[in-house]
Amino acid sequence: SELGDTWGTALAFMALGAASRCRGQFAVARTYYEKSLAARREFGRDPIGVAQCMWHIATTATVEGRHEEAMGQFREAGCAAKQAGDLGLAVRSLTGLARAARAEGCLADAGGALEESLALCQAAGFREQHAEILAEQADIALGHNDAAAARQAAECALALDEANPHAGLVAARLELLRGKRSQALRDLREALRHALRRRDCEVIAEVALTLAELCMQDRDPVDAATMAWAVLDSPATRLDQRARAEAILGALGPRDSLFAPRQGSNPESSLGAVAALVLSRVLRSSSCGAAAGVVPLSRRSPRRVMPAPSNPSGSRRTAAMC
Repeated sequence: SELGDTWGTALAFMALGAASRCRGQFAVARTYYEKSLAARREFGRDPIGVAQCMWHIATTATVEGRHEEAMGQFREAGCAAKQAGDLGLAVRSLTGLARAARAEGCLADAGGALEESLALCQAAGFREQHAEILAEQADIALGHNDAAAARQAAECALALDEANPHAGLVAARLELLRGKRSQALRDLREALRHALRRRDCEVIAEVALTLAELCMQDRDPVDAATMAWAVLDSPATRLDQRARAEAILGALGPRDSLFAPRQGSNPESSLGAVAALVLSRVLRSSSCGAAAGVVPLSRRSPRRVMPAPSNPSGSRRTAAMC
């Protein structure tokens, strides 16, 4: 700022905001994002940068659980992005608005935002974003116990983008409702693999929590606790996800006894294998917003597992399903 480089100052504040968010310092991150926003407005020639700052402020509010506040910020970001001609950011903002509205219980607002976002995607030909909106609609339908609508939306999402982790997670939950546990575990594994590649921390946390709940059903408290702690360890975890993780841990025993060596455990079990994958990568990457240098809380030392490449030609789903 001493050099009078307003745009450079805005970029520096944005980088400081991102670094602070990675450390879980959300109030500090918000301050830096707001300073970047002010600098970009002063600069006056970076409308997309202004919209990006608004989006970052809104997503930070979402992680902190301030959904009503986030709704207004996502609306502003969406309008600014459309005016700047960045339709991709406008779609992300509207999708964020829908999620915040849903969390706040404003289902009409959520539905309206998704419809507007879907129209933009179709006009611009955004396949991946289109798939994410369908996955969000599938999630909402599942929350309303409308399994048929959820399945149709999830299948259409995967037909557009078979690597969409959100849709894969919904598909896994639908299989669990049908009692198809083996298929659900395969879907969860795929959803996790794609979420890791895309650094989708929300889905990674959801997969870990779903697996933790399955482990509890199997009376496997160590894997359940390990995944719940992994979720809590990430500064990127949403407030509602933290509450679920804490509820899981609250139903289990003291941490030290949970991580004591077990007799007769079967590391080759399907859940154990998935748990090892979770432990190897989940929620500890700096790209996911976790602090650098975080070590696994379990006494195990799982081997690092890299996600395998996707195989589009092997998909069982086709666009004709939609």
